[in-house]
Amino acid sequence: MKRLVSLAAAATVAACAAAHADSAPDCTLKEFASLDIAFDGGAMTVPVKIANADRRMMIDLAVPDTGVRESLANELQLRQLDLPGGIAGVTYAGDKVAKQVVLPDFQIGRIKVENAKVLMFGGNKLPPDVVGILGTGLFDKLDAEIDFKKAKLNLFSPDHCEGNVVYWTDTFASFPFRLGAIHQTYLRAEMDGKTVKTSFATTDEHSSMMLSAAKQLFDLTPDSPGMTVAARNTDGTPSVYRYPFKQMLFGGVAINNPAIDIVVDTGPRCNGTVILDRGDFKTCYGAVDVYLGFNVLRKLHLYIASDERTLYITAADASAPPVPAPSKTP
Repeated sequence: MKRLVSLAAAATVAACAAAHADSAPDCTLKEFASLDIAFDGGAMTVPVKIANADRRMMIDLAVPDTGVRESLANELQLRQLDLPGGIAGVTYAGDKVAKQVVLPDFQIGRIKVENAKVLMFGGNKLPPDVVGILGTGLFDKLDAEIDFKKAKLNLFSPDHCEGNVVYWTDTFASFPFRLGAIHQTYLRAEMDGKTVKTSFATTDEHSSMMLSAAKQLFDLTPDSPGMTVAARNTDGTPSVYRYPFKQMLFGGVAINNPAIDIVVDTGPRCNGTVILDRGDFKTCYGAVDVYLGFNVLRKLHLYIASDERTLYITAADASAPPVPAPSKTP
């Protein structure tokens, strides 16, 4: 799928120009922004400036593109454009998208971008004070550190020595991450001896997997020993189960007793093939086994190295820094 927005590229040009105006490249991490994260109604939000006004946007590590609410676009009378290449039928945050808009000026931390093209969507499922979503495209040309324990999002230049990024501890795991057919970020982990494909659910407090995946990977059924009902439908039938998984491993980083909701699914398990759904043939993208919500992510500290296409993971409370702390750009 063709990327729809150019926010990351524009941000990188602006930030790198400022960072290298008076300095030669070196191995030091160069920090462009350090933002306080707030957890607002299950959303992870950070402050930004749009049209020189303070706003809040949600970080969603499960979508590639950045978008703003239609109400904001109308308020600011933003210029609207057709989607590129005749793209139609785009769904974003549960809404149909037919237009993109131009932000005359956008700022995150000290990074300033002019005339960034982003998607316009309804946004009715967002908290009232959140004006849009920052997708992973922001990190295409920027490194990002997410410190869940300290509630910080730090953005860095990707211009550094390879692997020289984990400055807060000397014990970490590193994984090459890959992007799926619609730019989802996938990461392999191990859970109770089984390899599972994970992705991020940074709009949900709970981590989850489908009952069909639990059956295929762990041979779990509603009648399996240890399975308990966690939620029910209005007619009393179970909608969510819980099972006492023992451990999830990301390399040497362990999450003990991860709480994973096992959601009852009624359709076929997504396996990357074309499926028949309500009379229409659709391509089923994803095939994620476990979606990592905040109840697991809060136990981690992440660094996304964009040029390396590598995700570095440590425990949230890891310490004993082995390398100098990052330098802050002017």
